[in-house]
Amino acid sequence: MIYYRHFPSLLILALAALIGSFMISYSTAKAEALGVSPPKGSMRRPERAAYLSIGAALSPFTIPVFEAVRDYPVAIGHPMVMALCLVALVANFSAAERFLAIAREMRKREFEKLLAKTADAETQDECASENVRIASREHTR
Repeated sequence: MIYYRHFPSLLILALAALIGSFMISYSTAKAEALGVSPPKGSMRRPERAAYLSIGAALSPFTIPVFEAVRDYPVAIGHPMVMALCLVALVANFSAAERFLAIAREMRKREFEKLLAKTADAETQDECASENVRIASREHTR
């Protein structure tokens, strides 16, 4: 990120990639903490590392070709920018999908708990009314 400090748009792109990466890890940890199986998705740590490593490895070879004459104080490194863009877009999208999946699972659990409580309450009501009937029969005898 410090490398792109002269380019506000690239700095924002790097921050977006970083935020997406954190959100992927956070969603997995949150799912495990809530007892939900972590949702599958793209841009896990190995994928992010591979894309960013490839971008960093290819950048020195493309700088002489694409940036022989540059107007900026440092080289941009187009493959790295493309890798950052890919990670930023896909990681944030995947993190949003993961959080939605976790929310759906938690809603489903809450609904099942509510159904169980309702069924338990109905059973208790039936038992109570049966006890009232038995008591009234015994009282009438």
